[in-house]
Amino acid sequence: GGEAEQVGIGMRLTNDPPFSVVSLVPGGAAALSGDIRAKDVMLEIDGVDLSAKNIQEVRRLMLGPPQSTIAVKLLRGGATLDLQLTRQRLQASTRAGASHS
Repeated sequence: GGEAEQVGIGMRLTNDPPFSVVSLVPGGAAALSGDIRAKDVMLEIDGVDLSAKNIQEVRRLMLGPPQSTIAVKLLRGGATLDLQLTRQRLQASTRAGASHS
């Protein structure tokens, strides 16, 4: 124990570059922002170019303390978008059977 909590922004990405968004986790920062969609390609996280990274490195870059800001650059249909999201815990559903497979 004793480690600072690390939270992400609630995105599932492809395992190989270019890293594109497979799905958004309901209640996660990416979904709540309304600015990120499936098939968006992740170019940078906090100014770090992802083209030479592996998925473990990308996941690490996405994690940070709750309420910290993450800057994301993504590609959608030939246009690049620069977004600022706030990392946060997933708003966990209390419904039974809501486990993620």
